[in-house]
Amino acid sequence: MNHDLKGRPTPAIVDVILYRALHYLYTDLHNAEELYRQTHISDPELLDVIFVQPPGIVPGEVATGHELSTTKHGDMVSFADVGEGMIEMVERREELRWRGVCIYATGEVGMDWSDNMKAMVTGLVAYFAPWIWRIGRNWNFW
Repeated sequence: MNHDLKGRPTPAIVDVILYRALHYLYTDLHNAEELYRQTHISDPELLDVIFVQPPGIVPGEVATGHELSTTKHGDMVSFADVGEGMIEMVERREELRWRGVCIYATGEVGMDWSDNMKAMVTGLVAYFAPWIWRIGRNWNFW
């Protein structure tokens, strides 16, 4: 079971819905990470990677504060804090190389769910009814 930064367990139904809504995204990220790791094994000098693992990203142009962690995960983070976190990762690249790093907010994050909800609904449709997703794609609905 997943937990938020305050140690509260995430309800199982939320995990199930999120996994299915983001199934294709998670699958693509998993495959990309596997490709990077296999490439690194065959040619260690070719790639220098840090795996950025932010929680849910919400719109926000003003940074509220962030921290990086290889063990903790947060609930939401703004695009501004993700940007600042990525800059910090580059500055700390020797320490974070080939590790999964979460960027989590330390300040208050505004919760504008509109873009994220549209992506999650689209993901659920694609997961449970791919034929509907294809029709919507042909009609430029998504």
